Amino acid sequence: HMCQESLVHYLKNYLAKNHSLSNRHLLAESIEEGLNQFIKKKTASLVIDYDEIIAIALRDVKICDPAIGSGAFPMGILNEIFASLQVLFYASPDVVGEIWGMSSWQPDIVKKNIIQHSIYGIDLDKGAVDIARLRFWLSLIVDEKEPYPLPNLDFKIMQGNSLLESFEGIDLSNISGLKTQVTEI
Repeated sequence: HMCQESLVHYLKNYLAKNHSLSNRHLLAESIEEGLNQFIKKKTASLVIDYDEIIAIALRDVKICDPAIGSGAFPMGILNEIFASLQVLFYASPDVVGEIWGMSSWQPDIVKKNIIQHSIYGIDLDKGAVDIARLRFWLSLIVDEKEPYPLPNLDFKIMQGNSLLESFEGIDLSNISGLKTQVTEI
């Protein structure tokens, strides 16, 4: 449910920001039901007019789980993006295929692209990070004819503390130009 709601909200905001209509608020309200049907019931009929922009949004989405654990939320998002894109591909294969660079539905390539370009995570526990990476690899090999190694996820899913403002002695608290104070517990 959280994954679906997050994806609906993301797509609604993406469409409102990237559509050429002058009244973005009305667009967001009018398409919300279509997005709910698309993500939750996997039907593209109410969003087919937005196939190109939705395919781009699904290709460009970035998800970060600051406490990834064994990867339940990112795996859920992976599955939701994958299933939604599959529905959109079969409803509009030419448009979606061109954006995703495929002439036919290729589940292994789609999952690999989502994992490589959209999902990020961090956790304190190295074992949890290893389990999350393994889960992504297992989700890939079920769709591959021949298992390939997991893409390098060392900088996508990594061990660390997402609450600290420094890394290896480098102060990261002022990256955005805003100085904040964090008290370590």
